[in-house]
Amino acid sequence: MYNREYTPERISELKPNEIFVFGTDPEGKHRSEAAQIAIKRFGAILGKAEGPYGQSYAIPVHKHRRRIMVEAVSAFIDYAKSNQDKFFYVLAIGCGAAGMDPAFVALMFRNALNVENILLPKLFVEQLTRYYEIGVKISDDCMTVIRYPMDRQGKYTLPYGLECLGEESFMGCSCDLELPQTLKRIEKWAFTDMGSFDYYLRIPSSVTFIDSKAFECEWVSPGLAVVYKSYAYYYAKEHKLRYKCVDFDEEALSREQRE
Repeated sequence: MYNREYTPERISELKPNEIFVFGTDPEGKHRSEAAQIAIKRFGAILGKAEGPYGQSYAIPVHKHRRRIMVEAVSAFIDYAKSNQDKFFYVLAIGCGAAGMDPAFVALMFRNALNVENILLPKLFVEQLTRYYEIGVKISDDCMTVIRYPMDRQGKYTLPYGLECLGEESFMGCSCDLELPQTLKRIEKWAFTDMGSFDYYLRIPSSVTFIDSKAFECEWVSPGLAVVYKSYAYYYAKEHKLRYKCVDFDEEALSREQRE
C-alpha cells in the first residue's frame, strides 16, 4: 500500500526538486515551528495560507471547519499529481499544537498513498494501515461512517472529527464503540440488530439529530449512556430505549421527589 520512505521527522534542507508541505493557520500567520521553518528556509510567505510558494506548500489547518481542510488537502494531492518532477514531504499537519486527531487527519491523505511523489509521515501511514486493516469505510469528505465490518469484534474508537453515522453503518455489527464528541447525526438503521450489545453505548452531547429508526431492532434495543437533558437523553425517553445518565443520578432525583 505504501512502499516508499517516510517524511523525515526534521527537515533543514531540500534538494531543488523537493517541496516542504506544512500546515498553517487559516490566516497564513505561520506561527507554528514548521511554518517558521517554511518561511526562513523554503519560501513560504506571510498571509498565504494555501498553495505553493518557493519550495514550500501551505495547507490551512481548520480544526473546527474540517471540510475546508479536506478540500485543501485534496487540492494539494491534485497539485502533486500534476507535478511529477517534484517530491513532496508532508509533515504531520494539524497534529501538533492544533491538537487534531492523527487518525482523522490521516484520512484526508488516503488518496496520497499511491501517489509516488508524495511522502507521508510515519504517523499517517500507520493510521491508514490500521484503517484499511479494520475495513471500515468512511466518506470521501471524512465526515460520515458508511459501513463498519460485521465480522469485526472488539473495541473501536471513531476518529475525532467525524460528524455522522450513516444509514446501516453498524447494522448487525458486534463491537464496542467509542463515539467522538464531534458527532452530530445518527441516521436510520445505524444500529439495527447489533449482534452483541451488552454495554451502554455512550452518545456524545454533540449529537443533535438521531433518526427515529436509528436503533430499531427486532429483538433487544441497545442501552444508551447519555448526558442528562441532552438531545440523546430526550430521544431515549421518547423512544422508550434503555438508558442511563453519565453525569447525573436521575434515579436518586426521582426518589427524592417521591419522598
